Amino acid sequence: MAKTVQKILIGASLAAGAGLWAMAPRTFGNKRKNYVPTLPQIPYAHRGLHDAGSGLSQQYAGESGEYIALARRMAMQAGYGTPNEPGPIAPENSLAAFAAAATAGYGIELDVQMTLDNQIVVLHDPDLLRGKIALIGAMENQSDMHATPPQRKLSGIEIHALALSTILNDNYIDSLGSFTNLAIAFVLCFLMAIIHLSLPPEFKSLALRLLQVAVLYAIIRIGYSFFIEHSLIIDFSYTLLMMAFVLFACDIWYGVPGFCRYARRLISKLFTRRCASASAK
Repeated sequence: MAKTVQKILIGASLAAGAGLWAMAPRTFGNKRKNYVPTLPQIPYAHRGLHDAGSGLSQQYAGESGEYIALARRMAMQAGYGTPNEPGPIAPENSLAAFAAAATAGYGIELDVQMTLDNQIVVLHDPDLLRGKIALIGAMENQSDMHATPPQRKLSGIEIHALALSTILNDNYIDSLGSFTNLAIAFVLCFLMAIIHLSLPPEFKSLALRLLQVAVLYAIIRIGYSFFIEHSLIIDFSYTLLMMAFVLFACDIWYGVPGFCRYARRLISKLFTRRCASASAK
């Protein structure tokens, strides 16, 4: 028993001694032989001197105002961005942020990650999901495809993503007011009436039909473009109705005198025949 305790004490002493030797400060000779320069005592910019990224969220806007202003000013001096640019010009871990730090005389701290294909990238987080909402779903599952006007069929996950984007960006569908729609209808119909009344009668009918087709095509293209690109609905129903009535009114304007002349000739002809028949009797 005593020998066992003696062996344990000797082993523990040797292990403790080895640990102390490994942790002991280097000797002067070792320092000279394996010289490692110390880092200079200068300030450094964490992930570059950036105006967007970690620590610069809305809740820290008050405390970060001077820092962001300095980052933008130094980035512009380094040739990145303009004073009128609304968004970030030197995001964290970007070349612009590193250039801004160097321009301000700061050192640079950066983060690196390895991608799944063994590429080194400058990125702080292990993924790209910071500040984002992740939706998981199949985009090619035919049982989850839905018809969506005016585009092709979209998967359920795409519809949810577009709905979230609409909510987060406050990009809801707007529509023009009734007065604006009526004003557009009035201007177009006024122009149609002017063209109708000024065309020569020889090709008036053909020209008007071609003009109608062109206007209808323009209405479809303009309405589609404003809806898709600007989320704005323009109600062209007033225009279509007024165009139909205006052309009908123009036809009456031109047709009534001709109809009156035709009716007068017809009545005159009938009256002449009746008189001739009476004379013959």
